[in-house]
Amino acid sequence: MKDLAAFLEGGPATGARFAGHGFAAPELAREVLAGRKVMAMGEIWARVTEGLSPELAASCLGVCGDRAEAAALLMGPGLGAPVTLDEVARVTTEGVFALAARMSPTERAWFFRLISGARRDVVVEEAGGPGECLAVLTMIEGDQGQFAVRRGNGLVPLAKLPLGPHGAEVLAWARGAVLERFGPLRSVRAEQVFRIGWDARVINKRRKIGHDLVGARVLAWEKGASADQIAEG
Repeated sequence: MKDLAAFLEGGPATGARFAGHGFAAPELAREVLAGRKVMAMGEIWARVTEGLSPELAASCLGVCGDRAEAAALLMGPGLGAPVTLDEVARVTTEGVFALAARMSPTERAWFFRLISGARRDVVVEEAGGPGECLAVLTMIEGDQGQFAVRRGNGLVPLAKLPLGPHGAEVLAWARGAVLERFGPLRSVRAEQVFRIGWDARVINKRRKIGHDLVGARVLAWEKGASADQIAEG
């Protein structure tokens, strides 16, 4: 479990990272990463905080901001033999805490996320390396923008990213360009074009565009460009 926790701490579960990590039992690692719900996070938290005052439990959670991490820290240091991936793959409800007690807090936090369904990292295959493209701003939420690229006669979402140094100017423009409001989300006229860069693309068939961007960021606001110049995504 120590090796798997190190992999999860290191970044997204891409095929290249997975292959380069050198797992001794790669198929078993894939199985564990895919997640198998053994115990709900609510039950894990209730069991770990049993006997603590509600104020102390709330304080611990407030410091960590994550129930898996807070529960892992509250259990203290790990004692006993290192936990194997085979043990994680076969764990039952009755054995969760006996296994967790042998893990370090970092391993334990990832263990709790995986067995509760809070984190499922099916290893993804890369669709491409670094790149950039033009995308049009279609929605704004707070200081973030939803950017889209062309697909046929319409647009498909590419990424939701911070507006960065352009934020104040973009928000000022958006006040007169709102089409619809959905709570804090504002749909705006698809007029402003930005150059988006990324470190890698990974396949995600659940998205219309077919992939996710790793390390995506706004590179520039292309004020002289029009939405007609956006290429097919």
